[in-house]
Amino acid sequence: MSLACVFLISVPVMAQTPTPTPTPEDWFCFLELGYSSYLGGGGGDYLYDLTADSAGCLYLAGSSASSDFPTRGAYQASRADFDDVFVCKLSSAASALIYSTYLGGSGSETAAAVCLDSLGRAHITGATDSRNFPTLQSYQSSFAGGLLDNDAFAAGLSSSGSALIYSSYLGGTDWDQGKGIAIDCAGRAHLVGYTHSKDFPTFNPYQSSRSGISNDVFLSIFSSGGSALVYSTYLGGSDDDEGYGIAMNSSAVIYLTGKTISPNFPTAGPYQASRAGDSDAFVTAFSAEGSGLLLSSYLGGSWDDNSRRIDIDADGYIYIAGWTESSDFPIENAYQTAYSRYNEIFITRFDASGSSLVYSTYLGGSGNDYCYGLALDEAHAAHITGSTTSIDFPAASSYQSTRSGSEAAFAVKLSAGGSSLYYSTYLGGAGADCGRGIAVTSGGEAYLGGYTSSSDFPLSNPYQAVFGGEFDCFLSRPREICYLRPHQILESGDYDGDGTSDTAVFRPATGLWAVRGITRVYFGSCEDTPVCGDYDGDGTSEIAIFRKSSGLWAIRALTRTYFGSATDLPVPADYTGAGSAAPAVFRPGTGLWAVRMITRIYFGFGQDLPVPGDYGDSGSSDYAVFRPGTGLWAIRGLSRFYFGSGKDVLIPGDFEESSPVRAALFRPPTGLWAVREITRDYFGGISDRAVPADYDGEGEVEIGIFRPNTGLWAVKGLTKFYYGSRGDIPVTR
Repeated sequence: MSLACVFLISVPVMAQTPTPTPTPEDWFCFLELGYSSYLGGGGGDYLYDLTADSAGCLYLAGSSASSDFPTRGAYQASRADFDDVFVCKLSSAASALIYSTYLGGSGSETAAAVCLDSLGRAHITGATDSRNFPTLQSYQSSFAGGLLDNDAFAAGLSSSGSALIYSSYLGGTDWDQGKGIAIDCAGRAHLVGYTHSKDFPTFNPYQSSRSGISNDVFLSIFSSGGSALVYSTYLGGSDDDEGYGIAMNSSAVIYLTGKTISPNFPTAGPYQASRAGDSDAFVTAFSAEGSGLLLSSYLGGSWDDNSRRIDIDADGYIYIAGWTESSDFPIENAYQTAYSRYNEIFITRFDASGSSLVYSTYLGGSGNDYCYGLALDEAHAAHITGSTTSIDFPAASSYQSTRSGSEAAFAVKLSAGGSSLYYSTYLGGAGADCGRGIAVTSGGEAYLGGYTSSSDFPLSNPYQAVFGGEFDCFLSRPREICYLRPHQILESGDYDGDGTSDTAVFRPATGLWAVRGITRVYFGSCEDTPVCGDYDGDGTSEIAIFRKSSGLWAIRALTRTYFGSATDLPVPADYTGAGSAAPAVFRPGTGLWAVRMITRIYFGFGQDLPVPGDYGDSGSSDYAVFRPGTGLWAIRGLSRFYFGSGKDVLIPGDFEESSPVRAALFRPPTGLWAVREITRDYFGGISDRAVPADYDGEGEVEIGIFRPNTGLWAVKGLTKFYYGSRGDIPVTR
């Protein structure tokens, strides 16, 4: 048997950056919705932030004008009046409410941000105009603002959500807004926001008074019980300054971001020392407890720039995200180097000192694009959400490739280097949809939340399946499904020449080839692609590898030669009908097929994938490609047809005795096996590798899978057994 098999290495559903390969170009990924649900009642409900605990439970915060917002185990079971804060805790699968409570008085209030302490207690900040907002153990027990003003507030809930541990106003006689909150290891709440009050409470301040004619940023630190301020300061210049985001590193250094119009905003060790446009973003770092200014820098171009979120990775690198109208916004190692139009998203990563850019990129289309949520995973990939009116917002591995309504939410995962997208998708229905917060669980799952007026918002396994009315909150989890590139072409897998395919694995970590019941040898290394085949025509498959870095072909006990380059895919097959495989490569992008000592031809282009095989039943392999974007199969000199999609693993083979090779595919999310013009069957699932082979020696391919996590081999209708271990690559054909 000399039939080529092509397949992709499939891995389980992944939410973190795939390993061991560091860049998304090495993977084929697409999105499904693992979870998506409404949450709300009959009025207007708006989710503004969310976070996750170590067990994967979700905590949501926002505002509700619904008298029937879902509650459970509540501190405050009913809405007091107008808009109240809500705080919810959902189970790790988001399938159940653990608690849900209102919090508010006779006016209007909203929660802008939520975070957790080490005991799993939710802390929130926002703004209220209620004179009877619930207070407990408060630093400031009464409302200080005027008739049309707001005070900021800080509040902490018990781990059950049924009690307050503290709640306090924070403000002066004018307008005050809490926008971000973080908790240190001592349980002290750190608040950022902005204030128009000349008498905003200060304590041991870096800046004791409001500098300008408009708002200043404030940074305030409460004691662990919430009853006192341990630090509080203004931060600003002579014009309007607003703080929106806060984060802390492991040394309790406090990082802030927002926007400033002031030409004299305080700076320290800046990347950009002066304001470049009408308004600039800023990033500022205070030492622990606010005792000194470590870093403060503008970031922007010649128009308006606004930063909303900040995060710090484990290595101390600083990430900020927001939007800009500047065509000359600072760009470095960018995914998108050019400004499109109107408001464009930016994501910027500074080094740990804040003095240089690791990357900075635009992201957007021809409409208005806004980023409100930012979170990092353990591999330093940035996840963002927000809203877009662009019909051409960048798409990559999308769940939803077009905008349905007037405004759509989006979910984006950007590579750690900033130059590539793992995925980018719209999310929404026929109304208006806006993503406001995003959180990545310890298991690497990204949840985004916001609000929607769409009665047809995409749902999956929802807690609440029915749209409540006006606006509802939504909570969604994109489900990232990835298959490792490149193709692996196996010309044959009969290692003892008995006419039957043998069970075999290659272990990249050690170079081990293990053929069940026949041999164990070491040949190759972790950088090699296995390319076993019958290279000498004796009916027995040789152990062989292709080393992309050098173009080395090493065929055990036969030869070593150099053929191909680092961008090529190995495609060994019997292209002449001589009964033996030849080293060959396919060059993506150009469509070059080069068969050593035989020929060079061009067939295919762009993102086409090679799928050689004896489709004409001539005794020799034909040149063939598959086009993922359209499902086109093109077989040179024979046929063109459409079968499958870019989500499928390609497994052409002779699934009927004495028949030519047929186009065939395996769809891991469902376990579908589809052989063109022959059969459709279901066997295996998302974590399985397709390993079709002639396991019984009867001259036709049987359906089989290898499960990398357990070493399970299952051949439909024949056998199940365990051989190999985690990380092994099956080399059976």
